[in-house]
Amino acid sequence: MFFSFDGIDGVGKSTQIGLFADWLRQAGHDVVTCRDPGGTELGEAVRQILLNDFATPIGRRSEMLLYMASRAQLVDQVIRPALDRMPLDKARLRIARELDRMEQQDDSFRERLRAGFLAEAARKPERIAVIDASGPPEQVQGLIRRAAQASKVGQALA
Repeated sequence: MFFSFDGIDGVGKSTQIGLFADWLRQAGHDVVTCRDPGGTELGEAVRQILLNDFATPIGRRSEMLLYMASRAQLVDQVIRPALDRMPLDKARLRIARELDRMEQQDDSFRERLRAGFLAEAARKPERIAVIDASGPPEQVQGLIRRAAQASKVGQALA
């Protein structure tokens, strides 16, 4: 199974991924987590450029291609091998650290990003669940678990 957590910065993705992975492990599942950009040697180098290199100007197209390069490496090196081993049948206030380069984008950027996530979810409602992440982490985790259990692959989680 493959689960992807996405959303604008500060909604609690890292917190929810950790809680969800722990829940799956407690249920006896082998879990591999990763981050994007990052998760591989190349991906971490790209992540450093994208998120923390304030001195180097990056055009939007170049930025997108760097993200895609990191993601391609992650799929080849981490995600695909993990899936091959695990048969299919079996917001800013939350960020309590210095903001990286992407997190420092203006609100209009985040609104466009959010609109893109919601549009993708509307196009693929059978594959993408929209979770209200405004509640406490435990409540959000409950919503994530219910969505996972209600999915087509959710029966394998039970």
